[in-house]
Amino acid sequence: MPAEARWPGCLADTYRARIAAKRRARAHVGKHYPAQFKAEVVLEVLREEKTLAQIGAERHVHPTMLHQCRNTVMKELPEVFARGERRSAERAEQEKKVHELYAEIGRLSTELEWLKKTASGYPSDRHSAPCVQPGRGFRAASA
Repeated sequence: MPAEARWPGCLADTYRARIAAKRRARAHVGKHYPAQFKAEVVLEVLREEKTLAQIGAERHVHPTMLHQCRNTVMKELPEVFARGERRSAERAEQEKKVHELYAEIGRLSTELEWLKKTASGYPSDRHSAPCVQPGRGFRAASA
């Protein structure tokens, strides 16, 4: 008698099914090539000294993948140069922001120094020393 008939929904059976599904999923995963390898191969394809079939046979890569890589590079190549222009604009904007922040730091530090100098004449505790009140003149501090 099969296991499904004896124990419907048995954990062992669901576990086996999940393992089999993972194995099937892994069977369809293709090769992953490093970026440096892809760049070398695409440059070789763009030189057009050899056919895609010859390059594929030498590098152990299917010609369809070479064709797809070449199309991707040709499509995204203008974007590479546009990124450079955007980076230079972003860099200029960042330098402007840094300049503004340094200017604000200078202004704030100057303001802090001024406040320290002007506050040095005032007592730190209002009951510790005599003070001058507007309209009343000089008076002694009350305890």
